[in-house]
Order: sequence, then structure tokens, then C-alpha cells
Amino acid sequence: KVVEKKMIHNQVRCTLTSRNERLIIGAIVLLGLALRLYGINSPLLDSHQVRQVQTAMLTRNLYEDNMDILHTRLDIFGNVPGHFILEFPLMHSITALLYYFFGAHEVLGRLVSVGFSLGAMLLMYGLARHFLSQTGSIAALLLYSFSPMNVYFSRAFMPESSMMFFLIGSLYFLLEWLKKKSLWLFVVAMLFAALTGLAKPNACIVFIPLLTAWYLKYKRSLVKRYDFWFYMLLTTTPLILWGVYTYYFNSKISFCTFGYGESWLEIIMSRGGIVSHWISLKFYKFVGGSITLLLLTPLGFLGAIVGIFFVQRKEWTAVLYSWLGILIIYFYVLAGPNSGHIYYHLVLLPLAVIFV
Repeated sequence: KVVEKKMIHNQVRCTLTSRNERLIIGAIVLLGLALRLYGINSPLLDSHQVRQVQTAMLTRNLYEDNMDILHTRLDIFGNVPGHFILEFPLMHSITALLYYFFGAHEVLGRLVSVGFSLGAMLLMYGLARHFLSQTGSIAALLLYSFSPMNVYFSRAFMPESSMMFFLIGSLYFLLEWLKKKSLWLFVVAMLFAALTGLAKPNACIVFIPLLTAWYLKYKRSLVKRYDFWFYMLLTTTPLILWGVYTYYFNSKISFCTFGYGESWLEIIMSRGGIVSHWISLKFYKFVGGSITLLLLTPLGFLGAIVGIFFVQRKEWTAVLYSWLGILIIYFYVLAGPNSGHIYYHLVLLPLAVIFV
């Protein structure tokens, strides 16, 4: 009877803890939603208006061109046929479909971004639970949800919010599947990984921690596993096909004279080349200032640095360090874009808040 009473007591305590946990998470998400809805009707004249307007015009033209995602169109080329392909138009297409029901209003694009950001918050908590305690995961969720840069781009008419949703989800669902081996988790993990790179190509860095997780689970026997090769085939093939199609489609456009239609290597080495950025004080000031002041805040940045050296050794710890390694490489290889666009720094946020 004593044992039975203790079991009942522990079960009730776990239920209450779970209920409190859900209430806290719900409160954080609702407050995050309130912040993101502030000024949601604003015209696209705030920060990064050029990129927002590009996304908006591509979305409107999808709506007017009967959702022709293979021949997206920009108006900035004047009277010539302005067909040009950027990233895979995922959030653009969702917004364009909403235009058919509610009319072509730019606020819908902002709301789609907000919707993806809410999903990313919930996935962030789930991902953090693979590395942290319940309290630590709630803290990570708080830091992620209220990062100034994340709040801003979560309501901007840009694909960054969808990229963060799929990036975090790809890791979360793979770790869940490696633990539980459910078919639906495997399918969702593949879907999220495939859509991560399509949403924004720079998010492909997530494949390094994904591969690390696979290796930690199966070690050398990994090469003999059919599920691994099936996963890699279905997650990388869409990205490769889209990348090849985009390259050859844009290379035929003769009027792209200001940074569009270049080869991938030229884009990577844009704005003065790679090495020139590495030895430029401006590069370090811009990236360092962006991360310290806008992405993490000074206290969060300090916490992340400390956290890197005090991570407890657990099952998936190597995933964090492989993620950190590829991010360092990412900032240097994409030195040009990272020197001019703060939204390229968002991919650091999920890892940073876990380290904090």
C-alpha cells in the first residue's frame, strides 16, 4: 500500500508538472505572438525593405500568374520579362494562395511569417529538451522567442521565419525518431530536412548536425543502413534538383546586371572576395555587433560563450559541437552576405540559446 501511494503521488506530481510546463510554454508563445503582431499592418518600409518588397512582388506575381512556381517573376527589371528564381517559393506560395481568399494584402505575408515563427518556438522547446532540463529548455525558449532580431524577422515579409521553422524541426524530429523509431516521425523528419534547404539555401548547414546524430546512434554500421541512405536521398535530391534548375534558368537571363544570375561561387565570393573579408575589421565589427546586440544581447552572448565550455556530456552533446563547427565555417565561407545582411546570422540562434 505504501508503494502504491508513492506511485500515485508521483503520477499526480508529474501530471501537475506537465500542466504547469504547458501553461508556461503557452504564456511565452502568446507573449511572443503579441510582440510579433505589433504594427503588423505597417507598409513594407521598415528595415530590409528591399528584400521584403522583392518577396512581396514575387508573391503577388505568383498570384497573378496562376501559381507558376517554376517561372517566378520580379518587376524590378522594367519592361522586359522579369522571370527570375530566388529560393524555392514556399512561404511565397502559401501567401499567394491566401490572396485568392482574402485579396492581395501584404499583411498576409507578415502573418504567414508569424505563423511559422510560432511553430518554431514550440519546436525550439522540443529540441532543447534533448539537451537540457525542463527549466533549461524553458529558458532557451524564452531567449529564442524574445531575441530582438528574431522578433523582427518573425514578422517581416521574408522567408527567414519559414527557414527557422524547418531548420529547428529537422533536428527535433530526427532526434525524436532516433529515440522512438516511429514511421510518422521518420517521414516528418525527412520532410523537414528537405524543406530546410529549399526555404533558404544557407540553412543547409543543418545537415552536419543531422549527420552527426545519425553517426552517434549507429557508428560504423551507419553505411549499411538502408533507412539512412533513403533519408539522405529524399532530403538532398529536391535541393539538388532545385539548385541545378535555378542555376541554368537564371544563367540565361541577359539583363541580370546587379548581382542576379551569377554562379554560386561568384555569389559566395561577392562583395570583395572571401579572404578580404577575413582580414577586414569591418567584417568582425558588423558580424560581432549584430550577434552581440541584436541576436543574443550582450548577456546572452556572454552566456553562450561560457556555455560552450561547460556543456554536460550527454547522448547528443557531439551534435551541438558539430553544429558549432559548421557555423564557424559558415560565417567565413559566406563572409560577403554575412557582412551585409544581419538575417544571415539567424541560423546561429537555436544553438546559441541551448549553450546559454
